[in-house]
Amino acid sequence: MTSRFVYLDTEFDPRNPALSGLLALALTDNASPAADYYAVNLDADLDAIADHPFIPDHVLPHLPVKVTRWTDGTITSVTWDKDHPDFQYARSAAQIAEEVEAYFPGETEAQLLANYGKDDLGYLHRLFGNDWNTMAPGIPRVPYDDLESLRRRLGAPQLLFQTTGQHHALADARYNRRYHDKLLRFQQSQMSPPPSDGHAALYVDQDGDPWVEYLTSPRSDAVIQLVMAREEAVERQELEDRIGPLRHIGWCPQ
Repeated sequence: MTSRFVYLDTEFDPRNPALSGLLALALTDNASPAADYYAVNLDADLDAIADHPFIPDHVLPHLPVKVTRWTDGTITSVTWDKDHPDFQYARSAAQIAEEVEAYFPGETEAQLLANYGKDDLGYLHRLFGNDWNTMAPGIPRVPYDDLESLRRRLGAPQLLFQTTGQHHALADARYNRRYHDKLLRFQQSQMSPPPSDGHAALYVDQDGDPWVEYLTSPRSDAVIQLVMAREEAVERQELEDRIGPLRHIGWCPQ
């Protein structure tokens, strides 16, 4: 049975560890199609975030709020915008807790992942009063892994850059899912036997995708193919001309 990986992201006021500091929470998983969950916390303390140096410009544009400012740009108020299309995701913290509990059915904890996720897990647990005894058995008590910690253990480069939707909780959770897949593929590509006859070279491209180069004849002609993909093999120079330089990372049996 395939393990269920669940990817968590939250947006929050780091100065406020209470539930009123939680702005939004999102979950997605490795199912096909993925099960997405997104909620905006109606119990968030909007007044407290007006003077934050980061949240107004980077997080609030993704939330169903109205922001009013003085002519010098100083925020005078942050209020809920009930006409915003994303207000449909607005919930009380108590309702979010009920829906999150329903997201984790069964008796077995899902394998939870987040990126720099200590605070994300903390806000998830605060929905349930930080009381493991009252949390449903399917809700993860501890993270299966932190994606940045996994990247460092693997010695992997930054494999995936988020170019859109950053600091929207659901976009970030979906990014975490893609990032985890990249890390798993990189991990599978990490084999380091000494180069010899019968071994193929492993490369990683600028997006972090692993490629394997197979020798096709005693004359050392070679073709290269994306690991775990049904792509027609090409010569490495042709590939590099198309997608940019590859970085050699090791060897594997051919």
